[in-house]
Amino acid sequence: MRLSRGGVDLGQLTRDVVSSLGILAEERNQRLAIDVADGVLVKADRLVLREAITNVVDNAIKYSPQGSTIHIRVQSNNGRAILTVADEGAGIAPEHRERIFDRFFRLDEARSRENGGTGLGLAIARWAVEVNGGQITVDSGATGGSIFRIALPTGDAAATPHREHATQPKGGHT
Repeated sequence: MRLSRGGVDLGQLTRDVVSSLGILAEERNQRLAIDVADGVLVKADRLVLREAITNVVDNAIKYSPQGSTIHIRVQSNNGRAILTVADEGAGIAPEHRERIFDRFFRLDEARSRENGGTGLGLAIARWAVEVNGGQITVDSGATGGSIFRIALPTGDAAATPHREHATQPKGGHT
């Protein structure tokens, strides 16, 4: 896959994703609360990074109870852009937190089938974040649920003109 990296406003990209997924949240009577700092620029392939954000927010919608709130935040901290998606779902046990990023891994086979999951969304999200120089992690919230964090480098490099780079997902084949 060829990447086209350039300066991406992470806040605006996140707003776009939230706007496109808003109808899914409305169908479940959920609220998407977004808090975005202005001018958080990253150097990334916009379409690939959009896929990562979409998969994380979509999972939060799917696995959170009806009537819950999903908090989405974008901020800059010590040269890193941080996107946080916190939900009010069941959470993820510590022993599964790294495995959820593996291809085809599902916490609950029946629940995943019911929601149409293939077990690829978070694996794709991890690949998309890492290929853009970032890291994705998950923790438990203080009152339950999951908190996904995507951290990407910021700074002057983010504002440079885009260049194309060839890459391939980990474990993938051409």
